[in-house]
Amino acid sequence: MQWQRCVDRADEAFESIAPERIFRISYEAFVHDPVEELMKIARFIGSELDESVAQNLARGVSKKNVGKGRLELGQQKVEQLEQLVGMTLKRHGYIN
Repeated sequence: MQWQRCVDRADEAFESIAPERIFRISYEAFVHDPVEELMKIARFIGSELDESVAQNLARGVSKKNVGKGRLELGQQKVEQLEQLVGMTLKRHGYIN
């Protein structure tokens, strides 16, 4: 519920900010390809980031925890959570 409140409030705040001033990134995208995502962030803020520097910054990033929470909770609890926060999950592409 805390996650949902934070995400919903951020979404509301973003509505008053010009789209070109917003950079969206998901945890999953970042851990899947942290070097590329770091370079995208740098470009967004008007900077260049050397790929070797990005690789050094990203060396501790791992995607091994993606989906871990759902597995640990089990299907029944995941379904219960989806009922509670499903609209926000849908809006951000986590469920259909």
